[in-house]
Amino acid sequence: MKLLIPDNRHGLTLALQQETAPRHDVDMWLADGLSDALNYLNEHRADVVVIPPLIHPERLPLTVIEQHAVLVETLQASCQRLDMMLVWCVGHQLFEQDHEHLLSEGEQPRPLAAALQKLAEIESAVRQHWHRHVIIRTSELFGSEGDGMALPEQLSGWLAGETVIADDHLFLAPLPVDALARAVLGMILQLDNGADAWGTFHLSGREPVSQFEFAAAVLACLRDTAMPDALLALPETAIVAEGLGSTVRRILGCQKILMTFGIHQTAWREPLQYHVRRWLSMHGIPTVNEGADAD
Repeated sequence: MKLLIPDNRHGLTLALQQETAPRHDVDMWLADGLSDALNYLNEHRADVVVIPPLIHPERLPLTVIEQHAVLVETLQASCQRLDMMLVWCVGHQLFEQDHEHLLSEGEQPRPLAAALQKLAEIESAVRQHWHRHVIIRTSELFGSEGDGMALPEQLSGWLAGETVIADDHLFLAPLPVDALARAVLGMILQLDNGADAWGTFHLSGREPVSQFEFAAAVLACLRDTAMPDALLALPETAIVAEGLGSTVRRILGCQKILMTFGIHQTAWREPLQYHVRRWLSMHGIPTVNEGADAD
């Protein structure tokens, strides 16, 4: 099984590298953007293209979203031409408004922002033009390394004496990026072995919290894990709540991925401890109980 990923710095890419490293039945090619991916496909055969989610698409200008659209559409055309699977991960930001109920896979996002509308159009186009596709809508991802991960920016900011701003009106169920990587790999292998289960799936963590509550949990974990001398620059007010209006709940219903592929939602608090400790270790910051590190 050969995987092609057109973003070699994304946190999901690095997590997939870790998941596949001990395996002998999966090879990965990490491309640096669309041109590099197309050059690879001109000379080699891949079985599946995996496209990681855009990082904070709600903050990006329309031109960047359009570039991502070109990447998805071009690689989708390559998948059709070469009969490859397409796995595209999309962030929760598509569901821009508040939803009191669990969001099902059948619900079509109707964002108001032009950039997010473009992403929703790409979703529809993928579903329409290539049946061998899997779209995975994900909740907020966190991990210890790679682009798009929440933890490194927060942790480095605190240790540099900066205050982190977190929204206390936005509720999500955070998802460890390694859990998403395991899910992607498990789905691909089942599909490669004859499962006929294409379409859209949701995956999130198990416990919904506000972004502010999640940041507070990260801070508590940092205080419990780092040696006191490493926390001298920690500001007295480490987190500031910023409500951007009325409450927005984006809780993804994940029953379909469980019933189809046997993939369970993951609790996020224990993986959070692992990723905070790992980030500190990667940056040479002493931690309590050094012997407990598991890399």
